[in-house]
Amino acid sequence: MTCQSLYCKICVLVVISLLAGCVQSRESEVRMLWPLPPDRPRLEFIGSYKTAGDLPHHRFSRLIESLIGKAGEEPLLIQPRGVFADSKRIYIADEGRRNIIIFDLVARSTKLMFNEGVLVKPLDMTADQEGNFYIADAGARKVLVFSAAATLIRSIGSSESLQQPAHLAINQNLNRLYVSDNSLNRIIVYDLSGDRLFSFGGEGSDRGEFLRPQGLIFDRKGRLFVADSGNARIQIFDQDGLYLGEFGNRGTRVNNFIEPTDLALDSAGNLHIIDQGLIALLSYSIEGKVLLATGSGTKSFAPMGLAKPTSLYIDMNDRIFIADLINRRVATWQYLSSSYLEKMPINHAHLNNLERYLNKTAPEYAKISEEDIQSALSSLSEKRDEKLAQSH
Repeated sequence: MTCQSLYCKICVLVVISLLAGCVQSRESEVRMLWPLPPDRPRLEFIGSYKTAGDLPHHRFSRLIESLIGKAGEEPLLIQPRGVFADSKRIYIADEGRRNIIIFDLVARSTKLMFNEGVLVKPLDMTADQEGNFYIADAGARKVLVFSAAATLIRSIGSSESLQQPAHLAINQNLNRLYVSDNSLNRIIVYDLSGDRLFSFGGEGSDRGEFLRPQGLIFDRKGRLFVADSGNARIQIFDQDGLYLGEFGNRGTRVNNFIEPTDLALDSAGNLHIIDQGLIALLSYSIEGKVLLATGSGTKSFAPMGLAKPTSLYIDMNDRIFIADLINRRVATWQYLSSSYLEKMPINHAHLNNLERYLNKTAPEYAKISEEDIQSALSSLSEKRDEKLAQSH
């Protein structure tokens, strides 16, 4: 796929997002898929979480309410920074509320994790296998560890060792916690008991150096991927901080970055990266090849748009959560893995409904022919590994 064709498709996504609010109730079965036919759909927009009313009972009613909104409800989120999720709940580190906001998907309710005064400036959070939560509190210059019952277990770091803890990653095999500090420009490593082990990095643009390091993620081989935000690149290290490689350059072309902020892996091994400068979700192969771009390149306040993405998380079911600071919400997409498609298959009717919807809302931008639909269905029917790279 050429850079030009990919950006043309991004423009189409912008128009779809802007006009999505025109969806009527009789079209509630429209599934918002991306990219459009003839390409194989890889992502599905599910909805967003912004208010206490964003937990309806029916899947499609949630999508419609995300697109057209619910009148009279104030946003629950003020400054969403970090996002984490399990099978039952979504946890959002909200700097403005100085708290963790929980969307309970089972009880269909929302609540704050703590009473006032516990957190100062929460930026990110994660959890270990025992269900303990780790919260990067930049205001306290610590990582705070809480039980599942929200009881403080320990604090990690101090104002002497941490200045601006931004993002967290746990290597469960080694019982280690990795903390990116975008003021020290280093990655600081602790054991899960809170003892400092070592750090690596330092301010600069050479290999192994950082300018405002942000998101961290380990792949299945134990390699650590770091969003080196200020240097507009992704750096790769082993678990002991040894530099292994990097990809990305500063620029506005599809294979460039401006300000990569966070990253996560799906079940097929694709690396998804949010870029705050490009205002987009970028999907890469693990080797660093760009595969798909989702976003507008400009601030969008439309239902499916992004304005200032700050954090990214992908759960065990390949549900993609993106915290958006300016839009005060968490957008939710689904990576269309083979297991998800077995439960929620895409058929001709879905693509035909999408084509009809687009013809009504944006006929000059998105023309999908029957041949395009058949091509997309054919690619969906092939039994193969689900990596994005196979269709791009």
